[in-house]
Amino acid sequence: MRVGGFSARIVLDPGADETHRCHFDRFRSRMQAGDLFVEMVGVVPLAICSSENRSLGQKLQISPDLIGLGDSIVVAQVTIGDYSAYADAVMCADDTRWCADAM
Repeated sequence: MRVGGFSARIVLDPGADETHRCHFDRFRSRMQAGDLFVEMVGVVPLAICSSENRSLGQKLQISPDLIGLGDSIVVAQVTIGDYSAYADAVMCADDTRWCADAM
């Protein structure tokens, strides 16, 4: 992956229901444990990590204002430089279910 584009803090909508809060808390705990989550939104790849993960934050060129915000997660727009290597990485990715019913 190559960096390029925006970075932002991810927050839960204040009006979210309890189910969404539980999913978000589980997601945030995975990020705080050091995980990196990569997803496609349309054709745009995004990388998500904990704002406390300074190493990933630096590699993803997250804005310094967003690094170290405690209980926060951040997102950065990235590009895929080598699709074959990316496909290999996807095939080796952790396949642990992320949804609450897997708890």
